Amino acid sequence: MFNRSLVLSIFNIGARTYSSKLIRLNHPKRILRKLVCPIFAERSDFKIQLANMSSGDTKFVTYNEVQNLKDNKTVLLIDVREPQELKETGIIPGSINIPLSILEQTLTGTPSDEFHAQFHRDKPDLDTPLVFSCKAGIRSSKAQNIAAKLGYSNVRNYKGGWLDWEEHVKKN
Repeated sequence: MFNRSLVLSIFNIGARTYSSKLIRLNHPKRILRKLVCPIFAERSDFKIQLANMSSGDTKFVTYNEVQNLKDNKTVLLIDVREPQELKETGIIPGSINIPLSILEQTLTGTPSDEFHAQFHRDKPDLDTPLVFSCKAGIRSSKAQNIAAKLGYSNVRNYKGGWLDWEEHVKKN
């Protein structure tokens, strides 16, 4: 039922409110007791680690910034939607498609020559600027976290994703 972590949008701990936190649980089956009854917080066998997931830690790019990336070969714009979604909606010009489901495997397990043959771009180094997009910004946020955990130091999320892109294109 639980994958040993849970993201809560808003919750209180004592007098302090956190806007967005990731809770990692050593005993995930006890999550409901923890959230419903604070007395369980004192139990030594129930340990919680908080990892800050606030917007201050997440780096976003805007439509205008993404638009300027179309011809920039130093930044890799990666759309993490599934290929069928791209067929139905389209893709942001200049981006490549690496579905979220295979992102980690592609970034770590694909040799550079195969990456270049498939995407017509060099495989990113750990310091290559990466910008992730999806439909609305949720999967791209997950992709951003995956890349950061893999050691990529310059990762961004196009928070509005395809929906924001499409809205801006229609206005122009």
